[in-house]
Amino acid sequence: MAHIQLTLGLCLYLISPVVAYFLHHFGTAVHEQAIRFFGMEHITMMLIGITLIAIGPARS
Repeated sequence: MAHIQLTLGLCLYLISPVVAYFLHHFGTAVHEQAIRFFGMEHITMMLIGITLIAIGPARS
């Protein structure tokens, strides 16, 4: 289920207007907290979470 959610989340991430603004106006968007959260911080934490979900059962 986590990998399905990752796939759906990446699709939504790529079509999001907030992320498009973040990518096209990176210099100014980094200084805006809400846009930086959805453009950079949220995707980073979600990828780390999915990585831990994938590694955890393999190691146990």
